Amino acid sequence: MDAMRVGDTLSNDNVSSHMAVEELPNPEATNFYKLLKATVEPLWDRCTKQSKLSAYVQLLNMKSTLNLTQTMMQPYYSIVLTIFN
Repeated sequence: MDAMRVGDTLSNDNVSSHMAVEELPNPEATNFYKLLKATVEPLWDRCTKQSKLSAYVQLLNMKSTLNLTQTMMQPYYSIVLTIFN
């Protein structure tokens, strides 16, 4: 028996010690997992030099470097969305 009395709880016949409860990730974690997945997803089949994430990053870099507004970037985003979807 330990200080937190975990041993007593697990030895109780009414409690299964093998129960596993799987939680769904919160929205922030879900978005992070999508980003991780995008690092290995090619833009299209047989594309080995660009991932979806690298293309997004390059667009954001272009927006920042050229000091473009969101309105100016909208046509580029529209093109990218049609490519990715």
